[in-house]
Amino acid sequence: MISPKFPAKKIILAVIIIAFIAVVVASISSIVFTPERLTKSHLDNLASDYYEKFYYDQFANSDKFKSIDDLDSAMKKYVDTGFSKVTLRQLILRDQADTKSSADYVLKYCDEEGTYVIFYPESPFDRTSYHTEFTYSCTF
Repeated sequence: MISPKFPAKKIILAVIIIAFIAVVVASISSIVFTPERLTKSHLDNLASDYYEKFYYDQFANSDKFKSIDDLDSAMKKYVDTGFSKVTLRQLILRDQADTKSSADYVLKYCDEEGTYVIFYPESPFDRTSYHTEFTYSCTF
């Protein structure tokens, strides 16, 4: 006959392990998923969507560039200074359906005019060769 204490010990041990795992997961989640980190992540998403799907095309498809060399020399002018600042409002106005949730989230924490990004093109000056510098006017 099996002792009635044996299954109880296993159940108690399992409950303790599950509780420990839950505490660890909750602690890690509270560190990783802070409003500040999530907001910055959403802003980065909005900015990359804006530059890669809109801004770069507007600049590269301008009538003043006859060749890729013309585009490269024009982009080189902005490597150190960056393009004009783009406010959060501008990012949101150009908002697409796939970034709608990012825009809604960011507006809970950030000012539309005080939060902005500057894009800095990088060689070889293609759609994904750039870095950003954000100025935040947000309350987390």
